[in-house]
Amino acid sequence: MTPEDQKRLEDCTAEIAEILYRNSNPARLDSLAGIEQTVRQQMLEEVSPRVALVLGVTVEGTKSLLGLWIGEAEAEGAKFWLKVLTDLKNRGLRGRLKSRIVSKKAHTV
Repeated sequence: MTPEDQKRLEDCTAEIAEILYRNSNPARLDSLAGIEQTVRQQMLEEVSPRVALVLGVTVEGTKSLLGLWIGEAEAEGAKFWLKVLTDLKNRGLRGRLKSRIVSKKAHTV
C-alpha cells in the first residue's frame, strides 16, 4: 500500500469511528467494553452490509481475494450481484461458480 493510500485509509477509518461513536447509545458507553461492543455492533449493522468481499478457491484449495465491492447487496439484490459477477467475468474469471452469501442477519457480536 502506498503511503498516500495508507494515510487516506487512516483518515477514513477515523471518520467512520467518529460517526459510529457519535450515533451510539450513551448508556452503552460507560466502559471500554461497552464502547467496544457498541462500535462492533454498529460496524456489523451499518458498515459490513455495504462491503461485499469475494473470495476465490482453486481446486487445490488455494484461496485468493477476488475483490471488494461497495453497495447495498441486500437492498439492490440481483442488480448488485450482476454487477459483481459481470466485473469478475470481464476480469477473466472462468470456471464454475459456487457461492455462499453471508448477510448481516447472519452476523453476531
